[in-house]
Amino acid sequence: MKSLPGPGNSKENFHAAWQTLVKGAVNVTAAPQMFPSNNPEDWALEGGFATFKKGGEKGIAVLYTISGYGKMVNIMILTNTQAYESNITAFVESITVKKPNPEIVVANTVIPRGSTSPPASATGYGFATTKFDDGWTSTVREDWVQVDKGSTRVHPLSE
Repeated sequence: MKSLPGPGNSKENFHAAWQTLVKGAVNVTAAPQMFPSNNPEDWALEGGFATFKKGGEKGIAVLYTISGYGKMVNIMILTNTQAYESNITAFVESITVKKPNPEIVVANTVIPRGSTSPPASATGYGFATTKFDDGWTSTVREDWVQVDKGSTRVHPLSE
């Protein structure tokens, strides 16, 4: 998901995202089972999962919330099979976040320090497509980012 302001600590951000994202998408009746947190750096990661039902299908909802520097990024995974578990695990493990560079905001457009003009794209991102060393490619869409690697595509839940 697109980054959002992270108003609380990592646990508060996770629980707010669980209520909004997961419960807004599927019928989860139990509280999430939390993954152990180990947050030695500036960014904090919280994660949890629960079973769900939607349209007669049963599955697992997984949510990871990365919080830091007043922002949070959420990764929601909905699946009803273990067939793609290794691809999902590889994708999640490939995610890295860095300490943000100081930025300047001009007319609601973020301009990285040292730059003299806004990013080229209308979304506010400098690049429409980014290719990563591990084979993943991200493409900026209007209000989300599509991620691909080979025949695996990660995208928002469609109604």
